[in-house]
Amino acid sequence: MLTDSYIKGLVTPQPTKNVIKRNVKAFDVEFLRTFAIAQNVEGNTNIPLEAIGAPYRLAANKDGTIKISASGKPSIRVAKEIVAFGTMIHNNIVAGIQADTDRVFAEKKEACEAMVATSVKAGQPIINSDEKKLAVALKLYAEAEAAAAKAEAAMDAPTPATEPELVPVA
Repeated sequence: MLTDSYIKGLVTPQPTKNVIKRNVKAFDVEFLRTFAIAQNVEGNTNIPLEAIGAPYRLAANKDGTIKISASGKPSIRVAKEIVAFGTMIHNNIVAGIQADTDRVFAEKKEACEAMVATSVKAGQPIINSDEKKLAVALKLYAEAEAAAAKAEAAMDAPTPATEPELVPVA
């Protein structure tokens, strides 16, 4: 079971130490790299040293050539072992949070149900406002589409041939 302080820590904003450059399941690759080192040292994981030492790799096309982005830079990917490690951590955190949520709902069912009802009531004005805004936006969109279709049809319609004007000859 997760401790209350652990859960409180998850929902309390924490200062970040560095700029996140590339993520795997919302984890900075550099964090995953250092966490993998610590967990390998502890004997909890066996992440390959090559993946820890070189977590960024050149991305390749199916034919083996290096992928180049539209800006002309080579595409970079994260080593599959680091991606799998990040995915496992993410899934385990989500499972722990879900287990704690289930526990709270089981232990405090009435309070949770009351909060659900209060939340639905509190959100209703926002839902009503959004429904009105959406109805107006859809009406304007339909009118614009109809006008565009009418203009396109007018451009595609054949122009009627005009009869030459007969001028009396003197």
